Amino acid sequence: MLTHALGCVGAALSMSLAWPQVYKSCVQRRTSGLSATACTLGVAMPIGWIAAPGLDHLRGLIDNPLTSLVVLALSVLSLFHWAQRFRYTLIDGLKLKDHHRLINVSCYTVTLVGSVAAAVVLWQVR
Repeated sequence: MLTHALGCVGAALSMSLAWPQVYKSCVQRRTSGLSATACTLGVAMPIGWIAAPGLDHLRGLIDNPLTSLVVLALSVLSLFHWAQRFRYTLIDGLKLKDHHRLINVSCYTVTLVGSVAAAVVLWQVR
């Protein structure tokens, strides 16, 4: 019963998060229709046309060493991308050029710690 209730809440949240972006892009005529990702995540899965992958399926993907490395690489690249964007936001956007060394060291230290944490979590899941 609790699993069903949490599933309904998750479906409602996923629809409420995806639909404003879909509506805005269609109203502003940025797209002639829904993209495949918007259809899958915003429409088909919450309605129940496509079943969301279960934990066993995701664990089966992570058990493959190649997909584990791809997931780790994407996580690390995402963290470095975040660090670069955040660094430029602090230095150029907030005009903190005087503290650029501290900002650089702190942003990339957080990225390295996050990368190590992602590797540890991925290793423990396997």
